[in-house]
Amino acid sequence: QLGVKKGDFVASMLRNEHVLVETVFACARIGAIVAPLNVRLIAGEVAEYVADHGCRVAISDGDFTDRFADMGVALKIAFASGAIEGWHDYETLIASGNDAPLPAVTSLDDPYRLVMTGGTTGKSKGVLHSQGGSVITVLADIAEYGIGRGWQTLTILPGYHVAGMEWGMFTIFARAGTVVFPASASFDPDRYLAETRKRKIEYLPLVPAVVNPLYDAWTGSRCSVRRR
Repeated sequence: QLGVKKGDFVASMLRNEHVLVETVFACARIGAIVAPLNVRLIAGEVAEYVADHGCRVAISDGDFTDRFADMGVALKIAFASGAIEGWHDYETLIASGNDAPLPAVTSLDDPYRLVMTGGTTGKSKGVLHSQGGSVITVLADIAEYGIGRGWQTLTILPGYHVAGMEWGMFTIFARAGTVVFPASASFDPDRYLAETRKRKIEYLPLVPAVVNPLYDAWTGSRCSVRRR
């Protein structure tokens, strides 16, 4: 509808929210390549990365649109509560779309994601991931972790990171499960444990930085029931 086509790089700066999921799958469907950006990057870092990789589209949470100021991006889309000058409104675009099926234009060999490296030996670079590569990774994760059909996860891993996408979301989607995003952008171990118990979450991909506060907050009572 807006001219985004196969091979275009789409920079995204989004929190863990439905827009991130929709953006990744929409890009994969039409053959565009999503370039998820760390939400902690400052404007100068965003400008350099977007320019280096020729991103012609930007999709951003309304809180981060200022980081794309004065950039040569052809198309800018914002997920925000109100209008932002120079940006298309995400939900308005969704509402104006149609339900006609899109033709298949990609194969498993096609790239769909440009992942930022850590930048420990220089500035961050982009690494292309193919659709087929992610399919194999997700299937391997499902087999390794024994993820059951219809499982749920309460994900706090950042969605702009490979682990956040593949461990935190794709593995559950592939098993027709439910991905729950916490309402708060900040991590609260007590609320996290309470939500886990309430929803009877089966799968929690975690890292040491959150395991320790969860352990401190844990009362010893069972958090979940594993289902098959």
